[in-house]
Amino acid sequence: MLSQSHGRRRMAARMLSTAASLMAIPWSGAFAAEIYFEGFPGKDWRRLDVTSRMQALSLDGMTVYIGGTIEAGDTDQLKDIHALVPIHTLHISSPGGLVAEAVKLAKFADTYAISVETEYRFQCEHGSKSSNYPADGQCGCASACALIWLAAPVRRGDDVRIHRPYFAKTEFAALDDAEAQSAYTAAIGQVRAMLSARGYSGEFMTRLFNTPREKAERIRREESDTLPVDTALDELASARCYGDRAENLAAYHAHKEKLKDVSRMVKSLRASLPGDVILGELAKDDYYGPILRDLEKAEREQTALETAIRDLEPVQRTFNSCKAEERRKVSLRRSGERLSPQLRAKLEKFAGLVSLNADLATLVPSDPDTGAPLAMYTEEMTALRAELAAHLPPGIWRYVTGQD
Repeated sequence: MLSQSHGRRRMAARMLSTAASLMAIPWSGAFAAEIYFEGFPGKDWRRLDVTSRMQALSLDGMTVYIGGTIEAGDTDQLKDIHALVPIHTLHISSPGGLVAEAVKLAKFADTYAISVETEYRFQCEHGSKSSNYPADGQCGCASACALIWLAAPVRRGDDVRIHRPYFAKTEFAALDDAEAQSAYTAAIGQVRAMLSARGYSGEFMTRLFNTPREKAERIRREESDTLPVDTALDELASARCYGDRAENLAAYHAHKEKLKDVSRMVKSLRASLPGDVILGELAKDDYYGPILRDLEKAEREQTALETAIRDLEPVQRTFNSCKAEERRKVSLRRSGERLSPQLRAKLEKFAGLVSLNADLATLVPSDPDTGAPLAMYTEEMTALRAELAAHLPPGIWRYVTGQD
């Protein structure tokens, strides 16, 4: 007969095993994730032609797109890509997926200060999105995907839907009551710890974990601007971009806050006036006259604030662009040394020559006189190929030649 302590150890081990297995159960089922490079739409990064591979590697950094369900191995793929060319931005369009993989992916993005982006709501609703993401009908970021977006050091977009974790019904329902509750608590522990480390309040996490999947909440655009970010990174980028803009930027935000108050006042005053009344007559009224005058004053202030904001918007846009570039530079520096600018230039040149000869072969397959395949700049191509083979890291050369 087993001792009570041995029985408890076996039960604890079973609980941990069950919790681990639940972390591998998707929040929602759909299709496998697609991962590819910006500028090469619709093609898995491992299935690009040689020219496209060299063109991608000639970049100093890139945006990588993920579409579809987040599944086991996605983070490993991103790490493989990151070893080839640094990722500075991750664009996700996903309905969700594995909780454990989402946590791993979020940690990867945090390590390298990678910006996480998804669509804005109006882009999804009105079909105005023009970027090249997988054509699986998915738009925005929900469920497990939302965890990655929420935990990102930098984020953009607002078509994000949150709800508490849920697991495949068959596996979860098969557990007994105690196992199910303990396993679920353990499974969401990682999520809570990750969001808490980023600076999310207990109130926000309570809202997340109390929201059932059938009532998923959309993060409002105005709310997305107030969510926690990597403040050290944000302050560093700001410090490098303020220049002589600080006073104008402060005025811009002060005007925007003031405009909110004035707009509310205008709306309230308008609601206080009767409809279908001649304003001249209304102005003479002892009660409505003062209200009308207050409204006219508030409307003038509203117009003045809107004009001031519009005049300062170029300063704000320039500041935002500068910060985005500074954050990108920080991300690339965290990634460590990669290919030198000289090697990247040679890769780009070699890719251009390969593409040129491919086009030539399509137009004129062979020399009309000799029947031999036509080729241009063969000596230069041979020299470039030898130099790249000698100086590129083995893993990158294998990728260039399609061996990986």
